[in-house]
Amino acid sequence: MMKRALSLPFVSFLLLAAAAVLPAAENGPEKLSVTITAELVVSDPEKAGQEIIDFCESGGGYYIRRSDYGVSLRYPAAAKDKIEEKVKKSGILLSYNVASADIEGEYLVLEKQLGSRENLMGEYRKLIDSSDLSSTISLERELMSLLNEMERIRGRLKMMENEYRYLKLDISFSSEDNARPEKGDSSFGWINRIDFYRFTGGGYDAR
Repeated sequence: MMKRALSLPFVSFLLLAAAAVLPAAENGPEKLSVTITAELVVSDPEKAGQEIIDFCESGGGYYIRRSDYGVSLRYPAAAKDKIEEKVKKSGILLSYNVASADIEGEYLVLEKQLGSRENLMGEYRKLIDSSDLSSTISLERELMSLLNEMERIRGRLKMMENEYRYLKLDISFSSEDNARPEKGDSSFGWINRIDFYRFTGGGYDAR
């Protein structure tokens, strides 16, 4: 008996059917991508940066970049309070900002897409065993395309898992010497003769 070749519309139907029967993903902890930016005044930027890096690594994090006047780090999001406390105690805090983005929706969509393609992969393998030569060649091409797509989805999921499991910190340092304004004389001589303490408290004194 002649075996019937499978058409591409039928393959598409299998993909839709697999997605329809895929169970819904269970709700877990909220998936947030968190970025913290901070600016500190410190006496020794290099030393302050190394101390924060050491603290980060001892807590399961890692640094992405470092320079004489800044560091970029990844730190476990579950221990956010610890790294925040360390950063705020490392110098004079000039600015501190926390931004977060909800990535859970995209993550769940990708999980469902991956699951549907895994189901379809199983259907393809069953069909190859019962198909004629021309259909088998066509299915093998579809399998390779499907495998590439699944690897792409897995790669994106892995990146997103890193995003919500490890918050990102961008910390910049200013040395106390650079942060302190230099004293300079005014081109107006009378300003240089003002005692500003007396000026603000009891009037002008230009002796």
